[in-house]
Amino acid sequence: VLLANPSCNGVAASNIKVEFTLEGKRVVAKTISGCVENMAKYAPDPQFIAHFAQQYDDVKNFVSERIGYNTTAITTRDAYFGSSAFIDFVHDVQMNIADAEISFAAPLSFDAEIRQGDIFMSDMFNLMKYENMLYAMTLTGKEIKDYLEYSYYIWTVQMQSADDHLLWFKPAKTEGDASRAQFQHESFNFDSAAGICYTVDVTKPRGEKIAIQSMADGTPFDMNKTYRVAINSYRGNGGGALLTVGAGIPKEELKNRIVFSPSWRSNLIGALVNNEREVLPEVVMESDFFKQVSAFLNSERLHDMLEKNDLYLDFKNHPIFKCYNHLFDIKNDRVCTDNFDTNIDEYRLMITDYSSIVFDSVYLNCPVLYFVPDYELFLAGVSHNYRQLDLPLENGFGPFSQDADTLLDHLEEYINNGFVPQEPYASRMKDFFLYRDDHCCDRLYDAMIND
Repeated sequence: VLLANPSCNGVAASNIKVEFTLEGKRVVAKTISGCVENMAKYAPDPQFIAHFAQQYDDVKNFVSERIGYNTTAITTRDAYFGSSAFIDFVHDVQMNIADAEISFAAPLSFDAEIRQGDIFMSDMFNLMKYENMLYAMTLTGKEIKDYLEYSYYIWTVQMQSADDHLLWFKPAKTEGDASRAQFQHESFNFDSAAGICYTVDVTKPRGEKIAIQSMADGTPFDMNKTYRVAINSYRGNGGGALLTVGAGIPKEELKNRIVFSPSWRSNLIGALVNNEREVLPEVVMESDFFKQVSAFLNSERLHDMLEKNDLYLDFKNHPIFKCYNHLFDIKNDRVCTDNFDTNIDEYRLMITDYSSIVFDSVYLNCPVLYFVPDYELFLAGVSHNYRQLDLPLENGFGPFSQDADTLLDHLEEYINNGFVPQEPYASRMKDFFLYRDDHCCDRLYDAMIND
């Protein structure tokens, strides 16, 4: 097997050559060769540069915008050894936005810095380099303590003397190895906390390292009380195992999000001309699609349902329709618009229409609700490029709604059932795919080669 790893940042690229020997249509032999090319010897393509010049300038202007002033340089380096102004800033932002009592955050880069002086939008990518969302979760005092125990366990060694390392490094591969030291665990999982006063005793084993004295305002910290905690979405979905292995929360219980991902409508946006489409906001706002979707997203009944069950709804509009997101004027913080990737495996339920994303949902055993306010226009061929489905929605994988109230009824029913599909939908989901063994690509490849 040829492995070619060009690493990151576009410094190099893999150049792979595959040659087949055929007898008729049958492949009887193949050879694979390749190398890693240094991209420095290649000049940028002038046509490519010219084509994307406007986008390049737009990004450059965006990241060059001055957004503040920093009186003192802050860096992540000191975050590995104790209090850090850099991480304190992240904690403050998270707690204020999420209206949280406690915050968890980690240094996402070893050597990130925001210098003294003017702060620009580009500096925010040093502050938060990943496209994570901000979650607010409810955790008990014990779960918070256990979470921190695990964080500092993977972060620090159990020191026996002042000569021991504080940080947990991987052992050298050979005696006297002078290569760069590496952490035993990924440093972006080294979470500290704000909102509480606590000490870390690095001479103690896991389970005994953390002593929480009080809340930051001096009020008692209660192991049995529930607290509102600010945390990023990677961690909130089980990343780094601090919630699962550390706090002991089963991964399935961490899924507290629903996704609503509708397709686009050809009658509500202009035709594609020179790679652009005319935006038609007045037409959209008069459509049944917009009125019913807006009624659903802004429904007090939905907001109460989400609040009562500690759920969030991600509205993942079709990329062609992102230009209309602002029209929905969503004001509730439990309904989020689409500045995120859709990883269906992280959701309890999928709401969609005739989008093919439904098949991903079924493959991953994520329950489905259908919502098509303009179904008659679809059947008439007005709202999309096709008017007929191989699998009619009436015979689909979940209940079908055409108005917001009916959708809310179905959603409430699924929440009350613990997101377990009822019949006939459970059997339809179970029987639809012949294989669920992660080898579909292998079978497709074999079929293409052997045909």
